[in-house]
Amino acid sequence: MKKLLPLIVAVAVIFSTSARAATISQDASGVAPAMDHATAGTPDRLHEPWFYQWSGCQFEDLHPTTFTVPPITRPHPRILVTPEELTAIKADIAGKVQPRLSVWEHLQSQAQLDLQETIAPPYTGNDTLSYYSHALLPMRSATELSLAWSVDGNPAYAAKAKEILLTWARATPLPGANPSVDYRFPNAGMDVSRGTIGFIYAYDALYNNLSPAERTEVETWFRSLLPVIYTGIKRWDTAWETWSEAKVNHNWVVSRDSNTPAYFGGQYYQNHLVAHALGLLTIGYAVGDRGLVQFAVDSRENPRGLVELINGMILMKDKPSLLNIDTAPRQDGEMADRYRHVEHKGLGYCMLSFDEMLVMTETLQRNGLNLYHYVGAHGETMAKPFTFYADFWRLKDSSIKGGYYTGEKVSGDTARYEIGNLRYPGNPDIESLLRSVDRTASVTSGLLGCPSLIYGRPLPIQH
Repeated sequence: MKKLLPLIVAVAVIFSTSARAATISQDASGVAPAMDHATAGTPDRLHEPWFYQWSGCQFEDLHPTTFTVPPITRPHPRILVTPEELTAIKADIAGKVQPRLSVWEHLQSQAQLDLQETIAPPYTGNDTLSYYSHALLPMRSATELSLAWSVDGNPAYAAKAKEILLTWARATPLPGANPSVDYRFPNAGMDVSRGTIGFIYAYDALYNNLSPAERTEVETWFRSLLPVIYTGIKRWDTAWETWSEAKVNHNWVVSRDSNTPAYFGGQYYQNHLVAHALGLLTIGYAVGDRGLVQFAVDSRENPRGLVELINGMILMKDKPSLLNIDTAPRQDGEMADRYRHVEHKGLGYCMLSFDEMLVMTETLQRNGLNLYHYVGAHGETMAKPFTFYADFWRLKDSSIKGGYYTGEKVSGDTARYEIGNLRYPGNPDIESLLRSVDRTASVTSGLLGCPSLIYGRPLPIQH
């Protein structure tokens, strides 16, 4: 990666949910001054071109608008699964309760395969998409192994998961922390967030099996990714001149025209923004940093915290559209990413964003903040996407409910509905979907870990 040279400017960005333009001012000292806590939440320094050296924020410097995150007091594990949940999982396995028994057997088999996998050298280059691509398999293996160890205590699982985790944490330069400043300009923060979640799950599970020195190594790596994610937030919240051309020629120029929309052409709510919050929140809980979590959830300093994302990502029929290219009628519970239907990928992107929001909501639930019953300004709730999209997967038909998604392939795992069944018991749409699929066949270990094992419960007996 080429060296980032200091740029003698400071960017003052006023955060709001509408379009805005950044203003540039000279600093005769030659150093970008720290931004005021009221607008940035933490000192940050801007380096050319548009990369922020940001190491986090103090909880006391933030200004929550709706929710205050409780102090982080729950011991590890506290992100993907808790000791109490593990006790219930073990009891169901011992009692041969489905779907947990069969899902556990599948996971155990996969963990045995993971033990045989050779650990490839981590990717340490400056292409964040390559970082994500190279991280997928080791993340999956580390998640499966650490979860399997948490259930049955097999030391071989813990040892291999630990080896994978420390191999990445000890790589030089630190993986994901040295992105090219112009390639993947809108995408780097998203790539790094998604390319680290499985390692975070493994660290959380293995925490008590790591020495203090090993914990420091892993947490140093995680914290090294914060500037990349924060830079993603800043880039999206800035109005750029001719951004579509800049993606090709890499000539990123801040617009002086107040009518130029930020969010890369006015994409005010979409999956990249959810990924940024996901990365900060899960790293915050991994390293025990309440300020990071508060920033990710709800603060005036972050334009797209989780509370704002619930209000913006979940569409409602009576809520005005925030996207010029998607003015079709909306229904309660649709996700803002539906506009990717122009690529026949609307359903997939909607579920990607929703899954990321579920990871955050579940992690908060485990740590004393319940957003499952939060109601947004127009009636948005986390229940509504479950309800709206359930029949698309139950019927395998993209043409229903008004036909907006007609022509798209309905595919992918439905295990997220195990979470819905637990958090919204008695929801008929969720129950109907789960009755229509083989719940024991799902052993996904991506964003949601292994939901059929963690959340799977018997459905009520039908009379």
